[in-house]
Amino acid sequence: MNRESFTYDTRAASETLGYLLIISMVLLSAGAIAVVGGQSIKQLQDASNQESADQAMTQFDSQMSLVAFQGGSEQQIDLSVNGHEGLKVVDDGHMTLKLKEINETDPTETDTVATLMDRDISSLEYQTTGEYTVAYQGGGVWSQHNNDPNRTSMISPPEFTYNERTATLPFVGINPDSTVSSGNGQVTLTDAETEGVFPQHNKGSEYQNPVDSEYDLVLTIQSEYYRAWGNYFEDRMGVTPIYHHDTNTIEVILVSEGDDEMVSNAVTSVEGDNRIRIAGQGTSTIVDSYNSDDGPYSMSVGDNGSVISEAGITIQNGEVHGDIETAGDLVLRGNARITGDAAVDGRVQKRGGGTIEGETTGDVDIKSFRPIDAVIEVIREGLIGDNDNDDDSRISGGEIEDDRELDMEDSSTTIHAGEYYLSEMDPNGEPLQFDLEDGDIKIVVDESIDLSGSDVSVVNNEGNDNRVQIYTRSDSITLTDVSTEGDEAPAIWFYGGAGTNVDVHGSMTGVIYAPGTSESPGRMTIHSHAAVYGATISGNTEIENKATYHYDEALQTAPIFTEPHHVNHISAWVSYFHISYTEIDLES
Repeated sequence: MNRESFTYDTRAASETLGYLLIISMVLLSAGAIAVVGGQSIKQLQDASNQESADQAMTQFDSQMSLVAFQGGSEQQIDLSVNGHEGLKVVDDGHMTLKLKEINETDPTETDTVATLMDRDISSLEYQTTGEYTVAYQGGGVWSQHNNDPNRTSMISPPEFTYNERTATLPFVGINPDSTVSSGNGQVTLTDAETEGVFPQHNKGSEYQNPVDSEYDLVLTIQSEYYRAWGNYFEDRMGVTPIYHHDTNTIEVILVSEGDDEMVSNAVTSVEGDNRIRIAGQGTSTIVDSYNSDDGPYSMSVGDNGSVISEAGITIQNGEVHGDIETAGDLVLRGNARITGDAAVDGRVQKRGGGTIEGETTGDVDIKSFRPIDAVIEVIREGLIGDNDNDDDSRISGGEIEDDRELDMEDSSTTIHAGEYYLSEMDPNGEPLQFDLEDGDIKIVVDESIDLSGSDVSVVNNEGNDNRVQIYTRSDSITLTDVSTEGDEAPAIWFYGGAGTNVDVHGSMTGVIYAPGTSESPGRMTIHSHAAVYGATISGNTEIENKATYHYDEALQTAPIFTEPHHVNHISAWVSYFHISYTEIDLES
């Protein structure tokens, strides 16, 4: 009996325990479902609140545009969104527009010429219970999650346009003195004022369209939604802003000269008191042209060797087969001859002879060229950490050592497509070849470029637009013999900053681009018996006795830079720029 009783009791206890376990599991499952379900419901509610807030603020954006642009002097809108207690006007941004120019002493920096706009910008903001904020600011609608500037997006775009180098930015702001309460959500919009920021027709030429090439227009927007603003400029307008994450700011640089700028003249001397002097004996010093698209110099000689100087031109016993233009005096001595027209803002002086076969006028309009020191710095910064120095397959007969010097192991070294960062460039008289078959070659040199005594050649350049681009941070470029297949000058470019001194001996095919400033103009000397095939842009220029200069007209379709560069970044190239600020009063 006892054993039977014991067996019966144990079985009963097991059944009871099983029932308890089942009930517990059911209860736990029900609790989990309730928790998950509650979370899902909250997420759905938050999403619904966000969508309602987005729709309400987008409708507000539409009404603001009616008042600002379509003559609606007053509009009303209901902004009651799921209990409108989160609606308020906040002063949470700042906007400036400045006119800037390159610093004459330090061309890597810019100076402010004028501040065209400097104002706080207010927003109409709605914050939902799910830590989601949507706001109207500057003509667009923006959102933010958890007060995190890194989690912002655009809901509705501003009324900006950018096409064919014309930018129109009609900002619409909110009067910071507006009163919006949490009452019934009814808001009245009234046009306050419109300010024309640029152009300003009652001021000087620098405030007019087309934008003066001497200046930059720099727009900055400081905002909690700065990342979304930046993404908008990138995605919708195709421009590249500079991000300052420490201040929640973007910077948009608008410049009038773009990557489609060409070299249209043979010899150009810019800035300050720089002059061009062509000093020959008899008629042995000649400036003319050819077009390498039609063949080498021997097959395509022309009369388009134009000479441009801001401060003056002196020609002594030399010939210019083309036009000349100067804002200074033109001095002709001996058998000096100009086959084309002469545009002279100063005096024309003929001392012992000289002829101008074309028309002489005072219609001078000399294009300025900006110094590129900042451009060189940007390119260098990019190559410091990302270059092809260690890729042995790109250099035949040599290598770039750890000190960034080119070690030419054989008597001839060939550099193939790639990007290189060198401390100096001095082949010590050995032949150096650049092969453009597989693409561009880009080189930044910290110190001087000294190719004196070296036979430098560019090969496999015909039939493509590839080029050699050599940038120096030094103030010295020395060239002796530089050649390209077919005399194609666009195949190799030498770039220098303000104050660069260039000496050309022997024969040089290519482009030397080193515009300066009035404080640091630089110098170009084409030495006696030298020959240039291409073009030069620099400071004071001297073409010595029996030197010849042949402008390659193919440069008229070759951009100065293969990639857009300006200051730290390029934002947008513009010829015409319109910006206004309309402020709207809100009242509820």
